[in-house]
Amino acid sequence: MTPSTRIIVNTIAQYCRSVITMALAFVTTRVVFRGLGVVDFGIFSVVAGFVTMLGFITNALVISTQRYISYFYGSGQKEETRKIFINSLFVHIVIVFLITVVFLLLRDVFVEHWLNIPSERTDAAYYVYMISVLMLAVTVLEAPFKALFIARENIVFISVVEVLDAIVKLLLIIFSFEVLGIDKLVMYSNVMVTVITVNLLVFSLYALINYEECTLRFKRDDINRKYIYGLTNFAGWTTIDTASAVLRSQGIAVILNNFLGAVINASFGIAMQIKTASSFVFTSILNAMTPQIMKAEGSGDRHQMVRLATLESKFSTAIMILTVYPIVFELPSLLTLWLGTEPVHASMFCTFLIIAFLADGVSLGLHVANQALGNIGRYTLIMNVPKILSLILVWLALFCGYGVESVMWIYLIVEIAISLVRIPFTAKRASFPIRDYLRDAVYPLIILFVGITIYCELIVSFLDFKYRFVFTYITAVLVGSAIMWILLLDRKEKEYIKKTLHIGRSDNIN
Repeated sequence: MTPSTRIIVNTIAQYCRSVITMALAFVTTRVVFRGLGVVDFGIFSVVAGFVTMLGFITNALVISTQRYISYFYGSGQKEETRKIFINSLFVHIVIVFLITVVFLLLRDVFVEHWLNIPSERTDAAYYVYMISVLMLAVTVLEAPFKALFIARENIVFISVVEVLDAIVKLLLIIFSFEVLGIDKLVMYSNVMVTVITVNLLVFSLYALINYEECTLRFKRDDINRKYIYGLTNFAGWTTIDTASAVLRSQGIAVILNNFLGAVINASFGIAMQIKTASSFVFTSILNAMTPQIMKAEGSGDRHQMVRLATLESKFSTAIMILTVYPIVFELPSLLTLWLGTEPVHASMFCTFLIIAFLADGVSLGLHVANQALGNIGRYTLIMNVPKILSLILVWLALFCGYGVESVMWIYLIVEIAISLVRIPFTAKRASFPIRDYLRDAVYPLIILFVGITIYCELIVSFLDFKYRFVFTYITAVLVGSAIMWILLLDRKEKEYIKKTLHIGRSDNIN
């Protein structure tokens, strides 16, 4: 299978997974929201969110492990991939031990003193906290196996497992809520940790059977300081990168909780779930192309690496604008239909989070390019310090009496600024003209965004009928697709799209 064909197959697999899991996530959230109620849903969002926010450690190590394995695959050093995996697994085991100890020590301080939890639900909050610690530990242990799948570009298997995960999770939640008589918040926590544990077993067993570099047998010489330092150094900077986004989101949730209580956390939690579900569409191309970007840099083909990074930004964000952004204009109707009632401020939270995600996506391919280049310390600090500092502005805004909207304006402005700074920074590191990236990625995405915005605003301003959101969404996707095809894609990109849809014969997009 050629690299371009593999990208197409993996993109289709990820996109199908994204659509299915996003739909199932919306149904699951509806069931959970109605089953738990506003208070318990808010408790789970803020308690579990605080613990699992350290999932950024997992993401960082996945990225680090996958980067090195893909890089060494590209350079032809297969023995190095085995050593990278073994040392990565060792590092993950140590991290599981450390974070478990730390969170057990923080339990009483967090639940009793940091959160505003109704007294009658304190015991349930403690239980959710402990289950969340277990979930985090299992997720961390899963990371090296998942990184191996991504580096091997076996995205199809990951997609199948994640679809089955979403289906089983929904069925178990419905069964536990309808049949079992125990505390629903406790039962929901049990379902979540059970499904995550099964995922670990599936990924690890498949990798052990099918990949020669995957082994649980440690030799003394296999654990090497050089590999551990390389992984942890890269992962350390990547941790700062991923942590900044998670800490900002969870920090906002905690600040909102302290100023406005658990009810507002339900609305913010709903918005974050919609954003997370929507991001699956973005990652359908991101996960498919990232290994190829790493391998291109590993093989010394800098031009191809930059080209793929540009295409990653353009196509991933364009798909998000086409398939997710039109939802913003019909959020009140959709939330009411979905949840039975629209939680206060939920539409506003969703709108800002989605637009901020699109702004970041305009240059997100260059984020992967920086990871491929290595030595990401300076890049990480420049990109992420503003995210952490923005929490100070959020606290000050609420302390000074500004509305909740001010919080999200701060969030959006910071995200736009970071995305724009990423372009000249990467252009200098990778030695490519800024104007080329603006021409090939930024300007086309702006045109598509503005076109869909104008069209949807006209629809919601002049038309009003039942289930209008169906008409708005379908026609916006069609109009956006026409704009993209006629104005934004060059000949080679059109050939690539045709092949993806099995109506063309192009072999690559270079």
